[in-house]
Amino acid sequence: NSDLGLLDSMLFSSTDPTRVGAVSVIVPVKNEAGSVLMLLDALGAQTRLPDEIVIADGGSTDGTQRLIREWFDNSCLATTLIEESQGLPGRNRNLAVKAARHDWIAAIDAGIHPPADWLESLIQTAEAYQHARVVFGRYAPLTESRFAEYAAITYVGPSDVDRRSIATCLLERSVWEEVGGCPEHLRSGEDLLFFERLDEHQIPVVYSSGTPVRWELQSTIGGTFHRFALYSQNGMRAGLFKHWQCRVMLQYVLLTGLLVAGQLWSRWCWALAATFMVLRTLRRIAVWHHSSSRSQTTRAMLDPRRVLGVAALNLVIDVAMFMGVGRWLLHDMWSGNVGSRSTELKKTKGELGERVTA
Repeated sequence: NSDLGLLDSMLFSSTDPTRVGAVSVIVPVKNEAGSVLMLLDALGAQTRLPDEIVIADGGSTDGTQRLIREWFDNSCLATTLIEESQGLPGRNRNLAVKAARHDWIAAIDAGIHPPADWLESLIQTAEAYQHARVVFGRYAPLTESRFAEYAAITYVGPSDVDRRSIATCLLERSVWEEVGGCPEHLRSGEDLLFFERLDEHQIPVVYSSGTPVRWELQSTIGGTFHRFALYSQNGMRAGLFKHWQCRVMLQYVLLTGLLVAGQLWSRWCWALAATFMVLRTLRRIAVWHHSSSRSQTTRAMLDPRRVLGVAALNLVIDVAMFMGVGRWLLHDMWSGNVGSRSTELKKTKGELGERVTA
């Protein structure tokens, strides 16, 4: 509590309603015909309207650009559409920031369901914490099906915990330029590297306690497997091995050792391996229900369908992780396509230094 009090004394001062002026909302998209209009309608219905919406399209082939133009033509908001033939998420975000006209940037993604007070809540937090240069909003998955609930338990976690997401944040434009923006060579993981850069530059960050944005998770096992194989491959490209792959590999080294020991010495080792997998699953369920009553948490942990569903989905993601590592070894490491993070950072900083004023 003393640490929190010190932080508040350093960051909190009387609210300054003039600190945040005009705000540009940036959105990277690619093949989002099924979700982009929902997002635009939500942005157009905010209690605090954005002063500008900048969308960077990375080469959509499903009519996304046409839908955006039609919505822009009928909107009274200032709008900009950037078209990039092969833009990855980091590239699209950087282009959108570069084209933005204002000194405060709010970032969100297509497929996100923002509440009506999303932008207002982020701005109010920035105005309340005078030294904060980045405000992260809360996010939560839509759990309208049993599969979505299991997915949320497995790899998302509870929404009432302060976490960082580049898909719901407000920051000073100068922060983006100072840290070099997002890496542009990654299909995923660029946000994690961006967060690392914030920490390296000691950028003050706070979290909004407003209503979380909602987003839809992958709805099938196949889609989940494909998504996490992609995450894993790009995580290896980004040099983030220690954050995910290393820990999972160590767990499977332990499990393999127990299975071998069970074959050679005692079958009790097999029981230990099974117990480890069950405890890993129960821990995820307990974390998801951390704000529930003890009886509710216990019932959830004793629900066999939930336990088996989360365990199975966790196994699918583990296999996808190994698949992603294999793809990285074949297509990046052994083929010599491993890029330099320092070179990429210098290139991105140079491009962001050329501010567009049009």
